[in-house]
Amino acid sequence: MTTINRENILASIESTKGRFFSVHFIKADGSLRKMQCRTGVTKGLRGGKSTTNHKPHLRTVFDIEAGQYRCINVDTMLQMRAFGQTFNLRNLTELLSKRT
Repeated sequence: MTTINRENILASIESTKGRFFSVHFIKADGSLRKMQCRTGVTKGLRGGKSTTNHKPHLRTVFDIEAGQYRCINVDTMLQMRAFGQTFNLRNLTELLSKRT
């Protein structure tokens, strides 16, 4: 399976333009996370500065189920579903082998 680079994954997330999408990724603690989310949500923002702008591997999204903002690590994304299609970005064994 070919690994898609970070820029293409970020472009895919941006292309949703506020529409709902889902992602599967590995969290920092090593557990698998499945999230329904969207970009472009401004509800609850207080005008402060982003704390993740300097981290190119993180993308802030709004988690629909939790009703809160969350960060996705695009370097550990396994799958993205948007526009009625599923995009397999990399397989789990490939990702885990890079962590050891």
